[in-house]
Amino acid sequence: MSLTSNVKFNVQSVDGTVDELALCEPGANEAEAIAFTLAEVGELGDWTYSATAEDNGTAGIVDAQPGVTYNGPNGNYFRVQITNVDTVEHAITPPEATDKAALAVFRNSVQVAVGDEGLSTHAAESAVENNLDTLVGPFNEGDVMRIGLVFTGEEADADIDVAPGEVSIT
Repeated sequence: MSLTSNVKFNVQSVDGTVDELALCEPGANEAEAIAFTLAEVGELGDWTYSATAEDNGTAGIVDAQPGVTYNGPNGNYFRVQITNVDTVEHAITPPEATDKAALAVFRNSVQVAVGDEGLSTHAAESAVENNLDTLVGPFNEGDVMRIGLVFTGEEADADIDVAPGEVSIT
């Protein structure tokens, strides 16, 4: 048996920071994407950043929110590492016991991973440090990956500050 073709995939590592967000208000049972700044200047190889990235296929819950669009080839998986993203609830009164928020990764508005803290109850003015290390894929050309918060509970919104953290996509 002989090898007739060989294709090497050269995946470029992308590093950056999850941006600070002063008032994340995802709403009950909703989600909100968080912008993130990539350290590379100019061409990002596998990814193109957009503050209003459009889902590949049917528009979903975080469509037209910040994310990176995959430039191909089809079928790749990526390791996504997010560290030190602190979230703080700034409600006038403490949130209900059922109100919870979690750091998440989305592929085309579909939640594919959740941070190590899971859906955490946020006590007023108490920070929760969120981290995430996961494999996401397969990606097809035009798919969008986003970092965001998901929220469940009784309140109409969650006044959550997001402190900047680190992100790496390899």
